[in-house]
Amino acid sequence: MGPEIISMVSIETARAELSRGSTVISFEAPFEAICSIPRKPYGGTITVTYTPAVDSQGYATLLEWNSFAAWLQELRSAMLLAEEMAHLVADTVWIKVVPESLRVELEVHSAFHLPVRIEVSLP
Repeated sequence: MGPEIISMVSIETARAELSRGSTVISFEAPFEAICSIPRKPYGGTITVTYTPAVDSQGYATLLEWNSFAAWLQELRSAMLLAEEMAHLVADTVWIKVVPESLRVELEVHSAFHLPVRIEVSLP
């Protein structure tokens, strides 16, 4: 697991019945952080895509997107490399919803930074 970030915002989850077929959920959100090497702010877009694990009764744990977006906004002052940010998001979502699969794509757009795209896939 990556750096520990103390957050005042709790990421909420919900249980929902998803008994038919395969469900893939995708969400895109802006993010900002401070790069720990040059100590300059950077930002971009994070896309989270996951396949919820459905239990024997047809229910799955889902991420509540508004609380996730609020949690991301709270990371604006976090000192993280972009790679650490991608892994922090992946680890956090994995722990919250325990999906069948998860992919986090982070695209950095910054005046001081080359365009960067980072992908983290679990498992």
